Amino acid sequence: MPTIDARGFAQAPGTTTSGIQEAIDALPTSGGTVQIPAGSFPITTALSLPVNRPCNLGGEAREATTITSASTSIDMLKVRGDYSGVRDLTLRGPSSGSGSVTAGRGIVIGRALADATGIPLIGCTLEDVSVDNTAGPGIYLRGTDESPSSISIMSRMIGVRVTNARNYGCLYSKDGNTSWTFVNCAFNRGIDYNVFMAAATGFRFYGCGVEEPLSQTNAWMYMSACAGTTIDGCWFENSSASGDGSKYPCIGLSNGNNNNIRIRDTIFGRITTGSTRCFGIAIGGATAANNELGANLGDDYDIMVENCGFSTAAAIGADYEISVSASCTTGGITVVGCRAMTRMAKIYDPG
Repeated sequence: MPTIDARGFAQAPGTTTSGIQEAIDALPTSGGTVQIPAGSFPITTALSLPVNRPCNLGGEAREATTITSASTSIDMLKVRGDYSGVRDLTLRGPSSGSGSVTAGRGIVIGRALADATGIPLIGCTLEDVSVDNTAGPGIYLRGTDESPSSISIMSRMIGVRVTNARNYGCLYSKDGNTSWTFVNCAFNRGIDYNVFMAAATGFRFYGCGVEEPLSQTNAWMYMSACAGTTIDGCWFENSSASGDGSKYPCIGLSNGNNNNIRIRDTIFGRITTGSTRCFGIAIGGATAANNELGANLGDDYDIMVENCGFSTAAAIGADYEISVSASCTTGGITVVGCRAMTRMAKIYDPG
């Protein structure tokens, strides 16, 4: 497929995207790649990859090519078509201000009203991409509970870093998205959540980091009605003694119907001390303090925690490494080979 250099469109009359959208629109019906050189490229309207042909948007390198937006209301980039992707660049939003779950987002993946087909979007790839300082969610996966319904399947993120998402977190997945793989990604300093997943199936996280939550009101990684989630070789860490992130679970299974959840070889490292610290894996509430994994309300079953480590600086409060809430109907919870790095793990099961 052909490659188009965005530099040739930088002086397009009336461009609001530094010529990048004009380059995308110039791709043939067979699709292709739009290459963006090193530099900083301001936009005032959203970039949209086409719905009817594959398009890859690539920069020189993550640290070299930056697309910037000063708006708290526009989304920066929309991925709307099959087998499209973004590589080797940074998307940077405004340094202040707050958007919403539907505005000021970094990357939005899913078909929109004008091009809705009812067919899931397939084969999206984000690789070596950074998304910083967004007013809304850093990366947003559209879902079945939106109008029109739009989900994405069999897609992946590799080496993606999302930082300082100031509303609804770094990664926000609405209902129905299926079979996403995340490899060596980082979701750091999110407000409300770092990662949110609702009715997601087959999400797999390998070697990913979830760190430094900001102004949390729920778990750092929140799951509701999810199935087949794998968290393997990951880490959760908060080195700050301040902020609401120290009060809530690292992983929260909430609102029930979570099943077939596998957490392996993962480190829960909370380095600082403080009276609001929470430790351990808790199956007991995504908003409950003193837990690192919570499950609450409804049926949660077939949950395995294997070879995980828990590092805490001091014994503070109800610091159970693993706990199960009496308000949660559970079955098939297995804990194998887990260890506390600073003291004996405690397992609490009220019923």
